[in-house]
Amino acid sequence: MEVVRKIRVLKMDKYEPVGIIATICFLDGEPPKIGDIVEYKDDRYKINGVIVSGSSEKIKDNWSNGFYDCNMEKV
Repeated sequence: MEVVRKIRVLKMDKYEPVGIIATICFLDGEPPKIGDIVEYKDDRYKINGVIVSGSSEKIKDNWSNGFYDCNMEKV
């Protein structure tokens, strides 16, 4: 059985060369894993990667608050 994780989306944008980039928070409190299937507004997405960009302070702050920047594709 496929596990589908619920998320809260802070922002989501689509970029032609790379696909969907979203800042998300998992409702189960666990960090993302590549290959996770998530559900948002009745659509499902697969996480292709976690993006680490910006200052280390901003990344640490986001991660400690449960927010992750992820590359996703609609499935």
